[in-house]
Amino acid sequence: MAATPLNEYLVYLPNRDGRKIYIDPSLVPVFTECVDPTNAAGKKIANDIQSKLSSEATGTKSGQAIGDAAEFYMDIGDVGDRCVRVFYRVLQAGSAGADKGPGVYVHNIHSISSNGRKVDVGLFHMRANGLKWSDEKVTSQELTAKVLRLGSVVDEGGLIELSDLSKEMLKASAQESDKTDFNLYHCPLTISNDGNDYATPEARHRVVSPSDLADVLVNTASLGEWSGRHYESYTVYCYNDASKLLESALALVKSKNVSLEKFKFSLVSPYSPFSFIKKLADDCGATANLESGDISNVSQLHQNFDPASLSQDAMSTCQNYSDLVAKDSINSFFDLWKGMGSKAQLPSLG
Repeated sequence: MAATPLNEYLVYLPNRDGRKIYIDPSLVPVFTECVDPTNAAGKKIANDIQSKLSSEATGTKSGQAIGDAAEFYMDIGDVGDRCVRVFYRVLQAGSAGADKGPGVYVHNIHSISSNGRKVDVGLFHMRANGLKWSDEKVTSQELTAKVLRLGSVVDEGGLIELSDLSKEMLKASAQESDKTDFNLYHCPLTISNDGNDYATPEARHRVVSPSDLADVLVNTASLGEWSGRHYESYTVYCYNDASKLLESALALVKSKNVSLEKFKFSLVSPYSPFSFIKKLADDCGATANLESGDISNVSQLHQNFDPASLSQDAMSTCQNYSDLVAKDSINSFFDLWKGMGSKAQLPSLG
C-alpha cells in the first residue's frame, strides 16, 4: 500500500490546544479495529491519543527510532484492558518537505495485549506430540518445513501458548487432523516494532519486525538443492493481523529483487485488504489466495476498504470514502470517521 503524503493527512481532532496532531486518513479501518470509539473504553483511548501526543510526543514515555530522530511510538491505555501502540513522526518548525507544518503525524496504530505467560516470539519448528504440539526454536532464519504459519492469538490471560496456538491455526484452516510438522512464526503485533529499531522507554522483551520475516523468506528462497534443506514448494498460511506484518515483509523482499516463486501465500481472515498482499506476492513471483472459509468482522471491515475489490460492499465503501475525503466540510479525521457511518464500524456494532 502506497504511503499517504503528509500534506494529505487530516487534523485528528479539530480546535484543540497544544501541538497539532495529524493522522493518515486511510487509517479509518485500523482505527475502528484498534480503538473503536463507539464504546466508553474506545472513546477514552481516542481522546488520550490527542492529549498525550499533544503534550508528551517526544517525552520519556515514548520510544524513539534508532537512526531517525523524528520517528516515535507511544503506548496509550492499560495493557490487559485496552491499549494501543501509536506510531508517528514529529516535525518541528522549519522542517523542509511537503507536509502541513510542525506537529505529530500518526501513520500506524497497533493493538496491544499482555504476555503474562511470557510466550516467546519468532520462528519455531512444531511437531505433533500426542494431543499437543512441541516447539523448537529455529535460529537459522530459514524454514525447516514446507509449511509456515504466521500469527498469534490472545485470550483473557494474554498471548496463548504455542501448542494451543498451533491447534487454533489448524482449526482456522480446516486442518484439525493434520499432524505434519510445520514452522510457526509467532508474530503478535502487540510486540511488533513496525519495521524500525527503537530505543524504548523501558526494558522490553524481544520484538518481531518485518525485516526478520523478510530475512526468513529470502534465506529460504536462496536454498539450493545442494543444501539438503530445501523443498520444491512452500505454503504460507497467514492468520488475522499477521497479514500486516506479511505485507511489510513482502515489500522488503520486493525491494531486494528476490524471487519467491516457490511460495504460495494463503490468507485466512486477513486484517489487511487482500489485494495489497496479492500484488506484492505477484511482484515477488509468488502466488496468493484468500481462504474462502469464515471471515471475521474485523477482516470484512478491511476487505470493504479494498479499492481493488469488485464486491458491492467494497465498491460502495471506497466510493463513500473518496467522496468524503474530497469534501471541504471534512475538517478532521473524526469528521471522516463519523461521515463513514456504519461502513467504518464493525458489523456487530454498526
